[in-house]
Amino acid sequence: MRTEPVKFPLLNEFVAFITERWAIHQRRLKGQPPPWTADPIFLQYKFTNVLREDDRVTRWIHSNWLRPHQDDLESVVFAMCMARLVNLPAALEALGYPERWSAKHFVKVMEGRKAAGLRVFNGAYIVNSVGGVGRSKAAHLAKVVLPACWKARGDVSRALASGSLAAAHERLQQVYSIGAFMSAQILADLKWTPVGLRAADWYTFAAWGPGSRRGLNRLRGVAVESGKSNFLGGEAVWLETLLGLRRQTLPRLPKALCKLDAANLQSCLCEFDKMRRVVDGQGRPKQLFRPSEEPYV
Repeated sequence: MRTEPVKFPLLNEFVAFITERWAIHQRRLKGQPPPWTADPIFLQYKFTNVLREDDRVTRWIHSNWLRPHQDDLESVVFAMCMARLVNLPAALEALGYPERWSAKHFVKVMEGRKAAGLRVFNGAYIVNSVGGVGRSKAAHLAKVVLPACWKARGDVSRALASGSLAAAHERLQQVYSIGAFMSAQILADLKWTPVGLRAADWYTFAAWGPGSRRGLNRLRGVAVESGKSNFLGGEAVWLETLLGLRRQTLPRLPKALCKLDAANLQSCLCEFDKMRRVVDGQGRPKQLFRPSEEPYV
């Protein structure tokens, strides 16, 4: 067990990164005209909000699917799996809330949108192994992945009801093609249900991903090679280090973020890694920043 705090040479830069991202969000909420920052990287590239629950897709999912059905935990578990596998509000609205699972309905709606030239999926999350020669992504989800999610919804609900996000995450990982990263994205929604809000590890649960491994390495002053995402010591050490970073970061953040949870801090590490790749000449984020024409609420 460590007896002294881990040192983070780039801590000041990380705090400034989070603070400015938060300030941009607040300026937009107040209806201030662009530009909302003088930072050239933030002006050019797209970064997620400090709080994932402020993102447009998450707001739609929570408002339309999660909160209206939050007391039916098994239903919501499956709905959040579908929501994040599709991750596109227009397609989810066309599908309708999945009170029951129908592979035929899912494929009909999704393939219908594709034939009409409409977007079918949001590419933010990638599903492992589409599989099957000639099988579309929608057909693969309907045949293999979503039935497995439907079958596991009771086990995941019971794990979440035990008071542990980590236990629910462990069970979700066992669902075919979901994996650790996607499980964490689904749990980031489920933690906002009445049962999830009672989890003992609500503030301290987080699961690593390639971006957060690189981001935490950068903060520690560990050289990060382009395309590499190793973290010495494995996920347990990564989580211990993340929680240490959280203790050092929280007192320095704006008051509204004084209880920033570990899962959102993990996301901040991913975005910090994207920013540092630009600074270090290792590449650029995939998406440019283009303000949506929709009202910013």
